[in-house]
Amino acid sequence: MTQSTAPHASHADVSFAYSDARRGARAAQLASLVRYKLASVEAVARAKARAFMRMRDAAREALGREIAGLHVVDVGAGQWMSNARLFAAEGARVLAVDPELPPSGLVGYAEFARDLGVQRAAKTLANDVVLGGRFDRALAEAAGVSEVALASARPGRHRHGAERLPLADGSVDLVVSDNVYEHVPDVRAVTAEIARVLRPGGVACITIHPFSAFSGGHHPATIHHGGGPFVPSIPPWDHLRGERFPSGVFLNRVRIRDYRSVLGSHLETRAWEEQHEGETWLDEEVLADLPSFTREELSVGKIFFVGRKVA
Repeated sequence: MTQSTAPHASHADVSFAYSDARRGARAAQLASLVRYKLASVEAVARAKARAFMRMRDAAREALGREIAGLHVVDVGAGQWMSNARLFAAEGARVLAVDPELPPSGLVGYAEFARDLGVQRAAKTLANDVVLGGRFDRALAEAAGVSEVALASARPGRHRHGAERLPLADGSVDLVVSDNVYEHVPDVRAVTAEIARVLRPGGVACITIHPFSAFSGGHHPATIHHGGGPFVPSIPPWDHLRGERFPSGVFLNRVRIRDYRSVLGSHLETRAWEEQHEGETWLDEEVLADLPSFTREELSVGKIFFVGRKVA
């Protein structure tokens, strides 16, 4: 992976890949991730369903039509492929794009391990075999679709990054991307490619989890899906204050102002909504440690962007 060209990437190690991150801490990171997923798989599924419904409803409003029959691309579909499958279950023609799409069969897993490493293959296999059934049941229930429809959904797959999509110019109605942009090495290139494949009047619905957020370091100890009191077990904004507890996930460190600039330069902004988090722990000590960040920026946990391709 080459050095990121994302704007204002403030750390020299912005380009490290997940499989190469913090080699000495891999076992601890993997164990932490497994514990987190076992404890929260249903909550994660419900959160994914809410994200899907938000994007679906925003797309309906922006496009002025139902989902059935749309040509949809899911950028960063993830190993669960939840959005891709849910849009397909609603009758859309969907292409799921992700360099780590889950393989099928033992031969597929062998190739996956060869290309992306044994750790990633083991994580993907655990998602599929151990957690897949629990996730799908909770996802279908929360999204209001039948498990049969979800199981029958067959999106197309492109196991690659989104910097180059196998699609013609102006051929797509809708692009969705949920909590992926913060993991993209080249935000400008991906946004330009999204704009290229969208037809005039086509829409992009993009959710971003910015690095400056309370949970922006992606450590499981900072992520709360609701359901009771929450107290983080690592220092607030640790990922910006020395990163003593790294998550091992590649994050591009792009600032909110730069996301706004890049997205707005390619797509007409129809909506920009910010969801706040972590204000309870945003005290004067944190602000003093992070003088280059404003209180407002540190409190933004999620960004929901809806953009339209102009003619």
